[in-house]
Amino acid sequence: MSSTPSRASWIDVAIQRKAEEERQQRARSKTLRRNRYERWHVPETLDKEPDNWLMTYLDLITLLLALFVVMLALTRIGSGPGAKPPEVASGVSLAKLPPGPVEPWAADLPKIPEEWSRLPEPPPPEPTVTAPTEPLEKPAAPVKMPTAAELGLADLGKSVDVQVNRQTISFRISNELLFTSGQATISKEGVPLIKKLADVINRSKFPVSVEGHSDNVPILTRQFASNWDLSSSRATSVLRELVHDGVDPQRLRAVGYADTKPLESNDTAAGRAANRRVELIMRIVPEKN
Repeated sequence: MSSTPSRASWIDVAIQRKAEEERQQRARSKTLRRNRYERWHVPETLDKEPDNWLMTYLDLITLLLALFVVMLALTRIGSGPGAKPPEVASGVSLAKLPPGPVEPWAADLPKIPEEWSRLPEPPPPEPTVTAPTEPLEKPAAPVKMPTAAELGLADLGKSVDVQVNRQTISFRISNELLFTSGQATISKEGVPLIKKLADVINRSKFPVSVEGHSDNVPILTRQFASNWDLSSSRATSVLRELVHDGVDPQRLRAVGYADTKPLESNDTAAGRAANRRVELIMRIVPEKN
């Protein structure tokens, strides 16, 4: 009989101990969950605190709206047709005010001397000395055209065609009188003719342009690749002969025009013969740049 109560008490103690262990375990679990929640949870009060300024802002907007309504109502008072503008409520008549100084405060200010307020007079203008103006370009003196006798054109004979106008004197010589076909060396018959031209040119001081011309028949030789080469070489040969005969080289220039300035049509043999020529152009009036 004594063993039965002992056994029952032992069972009760075991049950109580088991219950105590479970209670302690639940407490530890609850504490662990609370700590974990507090570590990762952001308080909601942080999000709600910034909303406090909204009430103040709404109050300010309401006051401004009310002020705008009052001002609008005041502007409409008396704006109807026939309405009189509101009079200022005042018991003082401006017409009955005693006369007084317009600016009573001006008496307390120091008087500024008149000479201080005067602007300094500008100095008298310096006299400018102007030089007498001269024309930018003096009018060119009229150039006297030399006569045929002065140039000695009668000595040239009929072998040279002389063309005279207001600005130039042109001496045209057929290539057949100066050169053989396809050559740029002056023939023996042409040397005396060039000497006569040199004598005519030396009787004046005008510049002379030696121009070579050809027909439109192409040329292709070992010496000349085109009519440009042939006409330029013939003009240069005449220029050298003129210098040899005493003409100042500073007055001369040689130009080749090939078939670009024909006198006659190149469709006929006579026209092509007329186009093959050398011209010495004496320029009486200087060229304009």
